Amino acid sequence: MKKGKSCENLELMSVNSPSTEKQPEAGISQQRNTAGPQKSSDGRVSLYKRISLLLACVWILSLISGLAVYFFLGSVDKQSEMLKLQENNTARITELQREKETLQTEHSVLLRNNKNMTESCLLTERSNTELKKQLQNKENENSNLQSKYSNVKAGCDELQREKETLQTEHSVLLRNNKNMTESCLLTERSNTELKKQLQNKENENSNLQSKYSNVKAGCDVWKWLRYVAVDVTLDPNTVNPFLILSEDGKQVRHGDERQVLRNNPKRFDYVICVLGKESFSSGRHYWEVEVGEKTAWTLGVARESINRKGKITVSPGLGFWTLTLRNGNELMAATSPPVLLPLSLKPRKVGVFVDYEGGQVSFYNVEARSHIYTFTDTFTEKLYPFFGPALTEGGKNAAPLIISPVHHTD
Repeated sequence: MKKGKSCENLELMSVNSPSTEKQPEAGISQQRNTAGPQKSSDGRVSLYKRISLLLACVWILSLISGLAVYFFLGSVDKQSEMLKLQENNTARITELQREKETLQTEHSVLLRNNKNMTESCLLTERSNTELKKQLQNKENENSNLQSKYSNVKAGCDELQREKETLQTEHSVLLRNNKNMTESCLLTERSNTELKKQLQNKENENSNLQSKYSNVKAGCDVWKWLRYVAVDVTLDPNTVNPFLILSEDGKQVRHGDERQVLRNNPKRFDYVICVLGKESFSSGRHYWEVEVGEKTAWTLGVARESINRKGKITVSPGLGFWTLTLRNGNELMAATSPPVLLPLSLKPRKVGVFVDYEGGQVSFYNVEARSHIYTFTDTFTEKLYPFFGPALTEGGKNAAPLIISPVHHTD
């Protein structure tokens, strides 16, 4: 706006300048007219024209200068505005670029999410299909169950009717039974007494029959045992160094000191025992051993391949079929686990019977002529009589085991 005012001022000045100059010229012309001749008036007109032309040129130059200044200043403002506009555009472009990158990032995330959602939808559709199939199957099952339930309900209704009929009949029978019970009480009491008497007689007869069978069996057993009796002698090559044998090889007891004996594969070096010289690989064999009042002993048979060195556990699985007494009051069959036998069977003389083909090893109380215990097994090796007198226990168990001859009389 200031530039516009300055231009207007210049224009006014240039317009007013000829009129100011004309007044002096009129004054001079009047003086010349009064002072000089007619010839100088033409020269003054020419001078006026030159001065007017000069003033017009000055005015035009002033106008051109003003316009130049106006346009120059206008172009500077436009350049400044253009620079500001360019800066604003640059900032706007940068902001738009950042927004574009943000949108691209969000677009990538949306694409991934869309992919995951698509996969999830596929899985959901598959599971929905399977669930529909399962639902259809369940509906079919429910339909079948409903049909079965209807049949069962019909059957239950029929049973209910039958139950009511039976209850009616049961009531009638109860009344009849009550009358019959009253009439049968006397008969039943008499029958009970008769049954008791009959049971007592049957028990007596059973006991007598059992005693008769035992006596007969005992007589038969002891009758033929003497025909299979064998002469057993102790084997010094197997005896433990702490055991002492009699000269005839029929007795064995525990000694206080270890004897100096030649070691050999057959000898027991730790367990207090000894084998008989005789072996059995067939047939039936019987011998008797006197144990007296000893508080501990072990008797029986052992197979040829038993372990004879170090600690030994006697059981059929390890090749021993034996009867054992411990602590004076524990009689047991050395099975696995051991079988504890009644103390009433504790013998003073033990009979040992071997039936090789029959797979039996039996023990008898000779004095009571009763059976104690029988092992049943299958034998594939030679069997040897086995004797274990046990430790002396401070003299309580010092008595020897004695192989006695077999003498039976009818």
